[in-house]
Amino acid sequence: MVGSENSLSMPVARRRMLASAAGMLAAAVPADALAASSPDAELIELCNAFDVIERRLKEMFRNYANSPEEEEERDSLADPLVYEQQGLLNSICRIHATSLAGYKARAKTLRLWLPEAVDAADEGQCWAERMSAALVRDLAGEA
Repeated sequence: MVGSENSLSMPVARRRMLASAAGMLAAAVPADALAASSPDAELIELCNAFDVIERRLKEMFRNYANSPEEEEERDSLADPLVYEQQGLLNSICRIHATSLAGYKARAKTLRLWLPEAVDAADEGQCWAERMSAALVRDLAGEA
């Protein structure tokens, strides 16, 4: 369909320009405003809360050495966070996403929580795992 106005025939430079403009517009609107107006506002809020805890836990595990005393201290600090995170995960998994914003929030949470599963793109890997990882990367907005 050469010469038509569909996205497949649109010149690459024009598609890139439009994608860049859309990205700038999305960046100009606060994430909280987008989340609040989404039909998946609750899911997005839960994913954001889960992500905050996940970042705290990753930081805790990065900053503690591996002596038994330090592990015990770290675990005593981490246990309440993990418990809270488990409750959030239960709620996140019960909600069905109905919008692209909801799907993206869930994908970003999965990407943060389990990066090794999402990063895996080895051609020797199971097809389902490769396809699932590609889908999460797409929804999370990553290449």
